[in-house]
Formats: sequence, structure tokens, C-alpha cells
Amino acid sequence: NPTPAYIGRVATVFRNNGNGTRGDLAAVVKAILLDPEALNGHRIAPVQFGKIKEPVIKIASIWRVLRAQGRFNRFRYADADTDFGQQAYGAPSVFNFYSPDYRPPGDIGQMGLVAPEAQLINESTVIRGGNRLFDYAFEIPLGSDEIFANQHQISLDLGPLLSSARLPLELVDRLDELLMAGQMSEHMKDVLVRLAGRTPLDDNGATRVREVLYMIFVSPEFSIQR
Repeated sequence: NPTPAYIGRVATVFRNNGNGTRGDLAAVVKAILLDPEALNGHRIAPVQFGKIKEPVIKIASIWRVLRAQGRFNRFRYADADTDFGQQAYGAPSVFNFYSPDYRPPGDIGQMGLVAPEAQLINESTVIRGGNRLFDYAFEIPLGSDEIFANQHQISLDLGPLLSSARLPLELVDRLDELLMAGQMSEHMKDVLVRLAGRTPLDDNGATRVREVLYMIFVSPEFSIQR
């Protein structure tokens, strides 16, 4: 939901890149990404700024940051559309997985704002998606058939985090930087630190790390890109 002023500044660059050229795409992209509203929106309007992460993007960010490894060097994800309402390269039409002007019921819609990605959220995707994120956090085999489970298993590399497992605050701070760009609220951080402190240091601390990871994966704050 960019402001009219933001759109105006970008449109101005489209009309003239500063050197008399119209339609300079590189200049337009630069104007979009480096606009003060884009860079400082989380400070200017901390409540309204941001967008819901698309499920595929959310999962990919987890795999990337935690250096995930799929069996046979492949990332197989069956039923992503059923779990999250979205599957890579599987949009039902050229208009993507959701309407660009979708307004969810509640505060967002009442404020006249749009939240397209929210159209993927329903009772089923919240529950099934949360269950799948639990599977990834705790490396639960996917499927009852052993061959199927092995083919679709994706493991997260927790090694670099185990050294912080004994210090709850240090562990949470590291995950805040890795997964949330250091934007975790103090309330969320306090909840996670207390959770970590109450979780046994089993398996060289891996159990504690997994508990905190899962809570981050399913948290509202992690689901918003700011």
C-alpha cells in the first residue's frame, strides 16, 4: 500500500531519469527500492508497513538461512498447494495465486488497504502449513512410506546454532538476526527466551534450538516482511 507521494516520485523517474530519458527501467527499479518510504517505512509507519510473506518465499528463506539439504541433493515438496495454497510455478492463472486488490475482512479491509497474500490464508492452510513447518523444524519424516519419506526429507543445518543453545538470550538474538533481520519485538524475544530456558538441553542443545525455531516459523511477526 504505497502512499500517493511514493508512487508520484517513482512515476517522475519513469518520465525522466534525470538525463531526459523516459522509461529507463533500471532507474525506475532504483527509485522503487531506494525511496525513503521503502527504506524507512518500518520506522515511519511501523504498524501499517510491510506485507505478508508468500508461503513459498517464507519456506525458501528458512531453507536458505539454515542451509537446508534435501535428500539426493534435491528439494522435493509434494502437496505445497494443499498445505499453503501455493506451489512454485503452479499459479492457476497469469494473475498469480491471489487478486492484487484483495481486502481481507477486519482492520485491514476497514482501513481501505489491500493484502493480496492474505487470500491464501484460511483454516486449512493455517493448520496444514503449521504442521508442515513443525515437520521441518523437528525433521519429522514426511509420509508413511519409507522411500517416499526419504525422497522428500529436507534437513536444516543446526550446527552453527548449537554453540548458543546454552544461552537462551544469545540463541534468540542469533535467530532474530538470521530470520527476522533484527526486527523481532521485545515481547516476542522475551517469550522465546523464557521458552528456551524451560526447554531441556537434550541432543547437545538441538531440542532447544528446534523448539525456538518452530515458534519463530509459525509466529505472526516472522510471517510479515518489513
